[in-house]
Order: sequence, then C-alpha cells, then structure tokens
Amino acid sequence: MRVTLLVGLLILLAGCAAKPAAVVQPPPPPPAPGSLVIPREFVDLMPGWRLQIVAPVTKSGSYIVKTEASQPQGSSISMKACDDMIGYATASWGLLARPGGGVSIQLTSAEMVKDGQPAPIAAPTRALIHTPKYARFLRVFYLTRKSASDHDMAILGAGRIEQLGPLTDRLRANPSEACVDRPHDRIYCEWIPVGMAVRPEMQKVVNGETRWVNAF
Repeated sequence: MRVTLLVGLLILLAGCAAKPAAVVQPPPPPPAPGSLVIPREFVDLMPGWRLQIVAPVTKSGSYIVKTEASQPQGSSISMKACDDMIGYATASWGLLARPGGGVSIQLTSAEMVKDGQPAPIAAPTRALIHTPKYARFLRVFYLTRKSASDHDMAILGAGRIEQLGPLTDRLRANPSEACVDRPHDRIYCEWIPVGMAVRPEMQKVVNGETRWVNAF
C-alpha cells in the first residue's frame, strides 16, 4: 500500500475549496553520478519521539481522496477535492520508555479539521495504528518500489529487539505474505492504509528553538 507524504497530504486535505497549485517549473537536471541520496529504509522508534499521523475523513470511509483539476489560469492549475471529503484528523502519539527496554504508545493530542478549521477531539477514529502491548520494539519500514514516492509503509513490532531483523528481511523478500500478526511469537506487522500519512518525529534544537523534526 502506498502512503502519501505528510506535507502533501496536509495541503491536499485542507478542504474542498479550489486552491492554486504552484507554477509548474521545468524539471531540474539529473544529479551527477554518485551524488544520489538513498533514503533510509526503516527507523526504529525511540523513547521521547512521537508519531504524527494524518488521515482523511470521508463520507465513504475511504482513505483515498480523489481530486479533479479545474480550468488552468495562466501557468497555475487549481485542484479541488471531491464531495466525499469531510476533513481530516491528525493525532500525535507519544513514545514512552518501557521498563526493560522498548517503547509504549500513548495519545497526546488529536484534532479534527473541517472547512479549514481545527478543533480538538478526545480521540481520533481514523489517525490510528493498532500496536499490541507485546510489541515492545517498533520499527517504521518503507518498502521502496520504483521511486522514493512510490512505496509501501508498515509498522513492525516484536517482543525482542533481535526479532526485528528477520521480520524486516521477510517483509522485504515477500511483502504480500510476510506482514502478518503472530501473537504466539510476539510479532506484529501492520500496513499503513493508502492515503494515511505516518511520520516519526524527534525533538531537535534549531536556531536555539526546540522543534519536532522528521526522524527519517
């Protein structure tokens, strides 16, 4: 299942009103040989981090929000979400240290955005992951296909940290069958739905200010 990038999703789901897109620019020249930056394939979640999750809220229940282009205006093209779109939910899940190692997940904030107006909610119904208590060690895994924007995303979990390596190898080799829960072995795997964005974040001091930044 593919997952849209967090920033792109925030822009797309701001509402059903038409919004001007950036002026289309010619593609940049290809990078010099040897200068390509290969993105990290996975990141292990650490205490003190958080998961920022954004999910569309639709009438149909789908995570996919269809859009259509309106008439071009000069060099800009407007995009509009379909009538199925209600808004979007965003949730922050804190990662807490567990005695003996690993992390647990706790909801720290959630809000619902409708017509561009955010409002706090007690708990999200869409921006969710379902990690079981036995999954002490958690990994966010990207299965890259043809490009960095064309990939599957999964949350892996295990009762012991040494289980994550073999689980990652199996998922890489056979993604269609390897992502299954095995509670007896204390192994957990969950694909992120297409259209939902999950971003692990860590705190970092930038220009003297503490900010949440992408942990990948």
